[in-house]
Amino acid sequence: MTFSVLRHFKKKPSLLSGLSLVIGLAIIRTLKAFSIINIQLKWPNDILYEKKKLAGILTEIRVKPDGTTFAAIGIGVNFYLSDPLKQLINQEATDLFEITGYHLDRNQVLGKLLTELKNMLDDFETYGFLYFRNEWIKSHAYEGCEVTLKLPTGATIDGAVDGIDDSGALKLITNSGIRTFNIGDISLRLKAES
Repeated sequence: MTFSVLRHFKKKPSLLSGLSLVIGLAIIRTLKAFSIINIQLKWPNDILYEKKKLAGILTEIRVKPDGTTFAAIGIGVNFYLSDPLKQLINQEATDLFEITGYHLDRNQVLGKLLTELKNMLDDFETYGFLYFRNEWIKSHAYEGCEVTLKLPTGATIDGAVDGIDDSGALKLITNSGIRTFNIGDISLRLKAES
């Protein structure tokens, strides 16, 4: 299931850096409501089950000429992936049918997710990402793990994940000290996977 939502914000784009992280939490809360547990987040925009991708998020933030900030939010949740389709995906993936053994009602999941999104994005606009930070860290799949970051330039950086900062930027312990990385075209992989 894929869908998109357009959301207007009163905040400046610079204050929306944790947006995709909050959306990930909304997906986790929704799945927990359907008794799906052990779901984890992978910074900045993937949802995992047993280290396999279950869902993903894309966000694009823009400012209209009148100064209004809006975000186009795209969400994809794997309800059922055939084996041939799984072979086409460039990473390990899973689906809700494989996890639960039955087909969840897409309309019920979508309804719950839209409600969670609305409520959480309202709180995000009011309180910022810091309001969600601790909850997010508890669900981070790679917390404390050795990882490799691949930057948009193609350069790679190795280190250990040391949480996220108050804005949602990833903190990485490297040979040169603690560095932070903002959300962008960055690929994060466990060191054994890279």
